[in-house]
Amino acid sequence: MDFSNLIAERMLEVKASAVREIFKVAAQPGVITLAGGNPAPESFPAE
Repeated sequence: MDFSNLIAERMLEVKASAVREIFKVAAQPGVITLAGGNPAPESFPAE
């Protein structure tokens, strides 16, 4: 199906977010990220 008629023309110019692309890679198994602000959930205190 073609939904292009439902998208505002200005949205056709929107570029992908570099940060979002980095998080996609960082979420892959085996990737260890040193990016600040994205701590590993297993490092949180468990109570």
